[in-house]
Amino acid sequence: MRFIARGLGYSLFLTPEAAVLRLPGQGSDAGAVLRMALEGANAAPRMAGHGQQPGASHHYRGADPSQWRQASRYSRVSYDEVYPGIDLVYYGNNRQLEYDFIVAPGRDPDRIVMRFDGASPKVDADGKLVLTTPQGAQLQQREPVLYQDIAGRRVAVQGRYRLLGDNRVGFAVGAHDPAHALVIDPVIDYSGWLEASESDWATGMAVDRAGNVYLTGRTLSSDFPTTVTGDAPGPLDAFVTRINAAGNALTFSAYIGSWFSDEANAIAVDAAGSMYITGSTRGSATSTPAFPLVNAIQTANAGFDDAWVMKLNAAGSIVYSTLLGGTMFDFGQAIAVDASGQAYVAGTTQSVDFPTKAARQPANGGGGNRDAFLFKLNAAGGLIFSTYHGGAQTDYGTGVALDAAGNAYVSGYTDSTNFPLVNARQPVYGGYQDAFLSKFNAAGSALLFSTYHGGNSTDYGYAVAVDRTGAAYLTGSTGSSNFPLLNAFQTVSANSASHEVFVSKFVPAGTAFGYSTLLGGNGHDYAYAIAVDAAGNAYVTGHTSSSNLPQAARVQPGASGDGYDAFVAKIAVVSGRASLAFSSYLGGTTARESGRAVAVDRFGGVYVAGEELEPANSSLNEVIMARLAQPMNRSWTGDFDGDGKDDILWRNLRTGGNDLWRQGNSALRIALSAVADVNWTVGGVGDFNGDGKADILWRNLVTGSNELWRSGLVAQRQVIGGVSDTNWVVAGIGDFTGDAKADILWRNRVTGGNVMWPAANAATPTTLTAVAALKWEVVGIGDFNHDGRDDVLWRDTEAGANVVWRSANAATQQALTSVANRAARVDQVADFTGDGYADILWRTIDTGSSTLWRSGNSATWGTVGNVPLVWRQVGSGDYDGNGKADILWRNTQTGGNEVWGGASSAARRVLTTVADVAWTPANP
Repeated sequence: MRFIARGLGYSLFLTPEAAVLRLPGQGSDAGAVLRMALEGANAAPRMAGHGQQPGASHHYRGADPSQWRQASRYSRVSYDEVYPGIDLVYYGNNRQLEYDFIVAPGRDPDRIVMRFDGASPKVDADGKLVLTTPQGAQLQQREPVLYQDIAGRRVAVQGRYRLLGDNRVGFAVGAHDPAHALVIDPVIDYSGWLEASESDWATGMAVDRAGNVYLTGRTLSSDFPTTVTGDAPGPLDAFVTRINAAGNALTFSAYIGSWFSDEANAIAVDAAGSMYITGSTRGSATSTPAFPLVNAIQTANAGFDDAWVMKLNAAGSIVYSTLLGGTMFDFGQAIAVDASGQAYVAGTTQSVDFPTKAARQPANGGGGNRDAFLFKLNAAGGLIFSTYHGGAQTDYGTGVALDAAGNAYVSGYTDSTNFPLVNARQPVYGGYQDAFLSKFNAAGSALLFSTYHGGNSTDYGYAVAVDRTGAAYLTGSTGSSNFPLLNAFQTVSANSASHEVFVSKFVPAGTAFGYSTLLGGNGHDYAYAIAVDAAGNAYVTGHTSSSNLPQAARVQPGASGDGYDAFVAKIAVVSGRASLAFSSYLGGTTARESGRAVAVDRFGGVYVAGEELEPANSSLNEVIMARLAQPMNRSWTGDFDGDGKDDILWRNLRTGGNDLWRQGNSALRIALSAVADVNWTVGGVGDFNGDGKADILWRNLVTGSNELWRSGLVAQRQVIGGVSDTNWVVAGIGDFTGDAKADILWRNRVTGGNVMWPAANAATPTTLTAVAALKWEVVGIGDFNHDGRDDVLWRDTEAGANVVWRSANAATQQALTSVANRAARVDQVADFTGDGYADILWRTIDTGSSTLWRSGNSATWGTVGNVPLVWRQVGSGDYDGNGKADILWRNTQTGGNEVWGGASSAARRVLTTVADVAWTPANP
């Protein structure tokens, strides 16, 4: 094997003699191996990789380090002169596997003869090549595309597959110009495998301080098939992948495996970038191939599945790798690492001889039933302690998290009535099955608290997180009608026959709740992962079949309708109560998705990873990963009554209520008409007709409809042109033409196209220069040169470059000083000094510090202040009519609101608190 390619549902091995395609089976069902060789071809063609990609792939398989491989990554692989004057190239294209035969001028394409082993070929009525295995499974190659490039123009050539007998296939080529090269391009369509195969999914995720994302899970094995019999067991390997902070490059991959399926379930990362992974395997040091072990405390698999732990340094080399298990089934489910590089692993064991050391509970609590376990390794992989944790029945360990003192919090679920309890908030078993939460000291020798958490039906505790105060956050799913709740935003299950997500915050002592709430709709709702940010906001992900999952500030309009979707939700604390700050479906219309891991970075980004079954009626899994960045704050304040003072437009993201605070004063509140359909969002605010009064632009995220409320009044509603392609988003509102009427700036978030509607008129659009690189975002609108026309502020969200388009014209752009710090973001653009020039207000979202670039000039910057991160700059406007813009602050926990006049804390004015954080100044 010279090259290997991995894709959605396949592994392709390229050798000098043949291409070997492995396709997986479902569960224990056999997959298939197909071999395509070229009859009469060059037996030793020159093979080369092209388009080298960043990073490398490591393959750890077997006990012999000399057999471990580090491979470069390429986008294409070529075979030169497979026949005289004919080359062959393999490449991926839009997640499809393609190969091209390139026939030099004057050479004969009839020389090409493909022989297939492991499948029988035929050509169907649509001209596709159908390859059928002995088991009846089918793989298709689409009708070939043939063309020639002549005088800068692509000329199509007629062609088709030609069956030659004895599993051989060639090409029938129509008339073409022999003086020019001919390309024959088949496309392998493996969608026929989607109903009987499975492959990749992510089970764990971590994010480092630089914003790099680490994923782990399982994928189709990289074992080269040694026989072609039409079937192959297709074992699964664990994988580890690192993605750069920009999300556009894979910088490291490792594949870890042995003779049987090997699974990775969780990953943690330390400050040096070392990776800690745990999972389960049936491999050992003596299996063939063996599991890769280094500095192991246990090398032999004692029974069935054993837990394993591996530490990789930042370069990808193994620091240690070990098994830990007894004679039955042992699974490593969760891992955490402390500041000293000591790893804590939680999981489940059925073994009565699971290795223990300095154990708080040295024996299986049920004499062979499953128990949770917790063990700790030092930085070199030595065992510090290992303990059972369970009662007489079945106990599962699912999660682990650490506090600053190294105390370990373990989550799980149990049906043991004698589960070990200490200082329990709930000392009595609820029934059927309860979640549990237990806190161990750093030595593992004592329980600081341990409690049931459940009601009268099945309750699953799937994950735990800990904040900087030592408060623990437990999530999972409950079917109980009397699940313990406190300070909840949802207290009643929407479907008594289903499961709901629960999120519960425990005080550091574990004896009481901060809050405990449900989250769910009319279907089944499960949360599998939880993370907590520096402000104490909790983030959960999982999947839902509900069509009415509670939503707030969502990124997807609703359920996809394909069975179930992933979801992500953010729970804040407002006035001591849980509050749903954000909740959204994450799913497409042709697949079913499930969130399995969630992480939060110090820049405010939220990451979700999991699996996508594609399409919805298949069992083919694909890894999914999404980053939800905190949105750039935009000021949708405006002067709705023409009195020269800006007003604050509020919208309730849960109920659809709308309010105006005249002059930023709640005493002058005016209730606007509610828009209960939360598919409608405020796209922007501006004076679109030049009457001196601000109007509201509404956009429907599902239908693409748009309308204006003149002066903020539904009675003066005006429907404007619709944009059915919802990839077009409102990027900004400003008077780019200088006619005293606001214009709409649209941006296509797929193509990078940009269009302006002068005075919100869809009939007279102006096409602007496209910016195809989507890393460039519009982050502000303002008049930076005092010419009476607004300009567009662009920011490269990866490299940190900043550019202004004068009057929205790319031809008159001006580069500003770059700000490479990814934690720095533009929060507001407004004239805070009253000199007629727009200023840029920056905030560093990992420290809370704010600075002001006067007139957009970094040389005239000034410090605004350092404010705790629970306070967000949610708007700006001249609320007192003095000609200077003010900053509007909102506390995301208490609902407090303040105005800083002229961006100065010295001119601070406290506004009325709005405790319900579903109310927000109407950002899109």
